Amino acid sequence: MVKSAAIISFRALNTHPRVRRQIEFVSSQFEVATVGDAQFAIPGVPCLDSGPTFRRSLWEKGWRFLQLLLRRYEAFYWSTPHVQAAYQQLRALQPALIIANEYNALPLAIRLKRETGCQVIFDAHEYYPRLFEDTPGWNQTVKPYIHYLCQRYLPETDARTTVSQEIAEKYQQRYQAPFSLITNAPSYVDLPVQPVHPGKIRMIHHGLCMRNRKLEKMIALLNQLDDRFELSFMLVATVQPDYLRELKQLAAGNPRMHFLDPVPTDDIPRFISQFDIGVFWLEPINFNYRYTLPNKLFEFIQGRLMTVVSNTPAMGRFVRQYQCGLVAPTEDVADLARQMNALTEADILAYKQRAHALAWELSAAGNAQHYREVLTTLGF
Repeated sequence: MVKSAAIISFRALNTHPRVRRQIEFVSSQFEVATVGDAQFAIPGVPCLDSGPTFRRSLWEKGWRFLQLLLRRYEAFYWSTPHVQAAYQQLRALQPALIIANEYNALPLAIRLKRETGCQVIFDAHEYYPRLFEDTPGWNQTVKPYIHYLCQRYLPETDARTTVSQEIAEKYQQRYQAPFSLITNAPSYVDLPVQPVHPGKIRMIHHGLCMRNRKLEKMIALLNQLDDRFELSFMLVATVQPDYLRELKQLAAGNPRMHFLDPVPTDDIPRFISQFDIGVFWLEPINFNYRYTLPNKLFEFIQGRLMTVVSNTPAMGRFVRQYQCGLVAPTEDVADLARQMNALTEADILAYKQRAHALAWELSAAGNAQHYREVLTTLGF
């Protein structure tokens, strides 16, 4: 009889590439169901509906904030409607394995483990105790709550995974809990290297449109590049549409700046392969930004693009290690612009060919093997 596995995520499942890969990693051994908001269910994958996450009245928001201030953390967590609904669904399913994505699924998974004996893999997409440390008030209210959850529930997980070595080491240091590294690499895509057109170097940045990412820095970079370069933004702005409008106003009148509609996650590598350079300037304003290894770096590789990044420790190490592009020499975009202006079309083509050589190595294939090892360790 095939055992069941439940993958919990309270973010939009259908736009969550890491959850999709978890399904791929375990579907050969388990009947897989997701747990989350069914309106964002992944087609073809059963979803146990926990209902929407953020529909609360002003009174409810105030009461929950008071619970945080009073440090009534268990009451704060278990009074959440989508957690209660997910708990009831999971009790009925009684899966053999639960993959809990992010800190807000951790207590739920451990409660099911205590009651049913299932095993739990915790996937930390970030270092949560310092998630929004740059946001005023967060350190006094939410940070102690997340630390409490990690301290209380992490020791009872059976395996733990995260996205970068630095984040894994921080969890180990703080909570004495070893983590396995499962990067954000997508599936391998068989694509040719597209030529670089003389006199026209096409750059792209894709991802979330969030104000604290300071995406305007890449517009400033474009303004200091020579006329060969153009930049396209392909942004998901469901949370901060006003910021997208501001970016468009900032770039208005620059014919070398373009805004594209997002494409489905699985289509990103093939779509961006028409470009030459994938660019991501991210200022290290918090711990997770310093040590992020985001999906887009690996999607640049699958799209056979040259990669250009700001000098954050993890992204800089990645680009230098794999020799797949340029790392900004300083925190000033002008210094990066000088380096990029010196690039020839032959230089860019060589980096694109390097990405082609790395595409299989830096795909999800290696992570799939690591995940099988984790499951074997758990006795599956």
